[in-house]
Amino acid sequence: MSDKQFKLTPAQLAFFKSFTRDAVIAALSETSRSDEVETLLKGVDLTPLTLEIAEAMLSKTDFTAIKRVDRFMQSDEYVEVMGALASALASIVEAVKS
Repeated sequence: MSDKQFKLTPAQLAFFKSFTRDAVIAALSETSRSDEVETLLKGVDLTPLTLEIAEAMLSKTDFTAIKRVDRFMQSDEYVEVMGALASALASIVEAVKS
């Protein structure tokens, strides 16, 4: 983080806390069980990482755009399209293997 104090609004802080926690859980879940991840996170203060992520993202784009894209990525439509893409790619991989 830069030398000057970086300030977040309460809404931004809440968003980035959730965003950071979800990202850490997703990363750790690749190699650990969910109960292990939860136990680990109970003893870790994610605030410094949260602030680093927030500052990095907000230095490149505005909070409104971040929220808009996040809402879209959580939409049923996005999930459906990404599921279809994953299925299509799996089919292609299987066809190539054959």
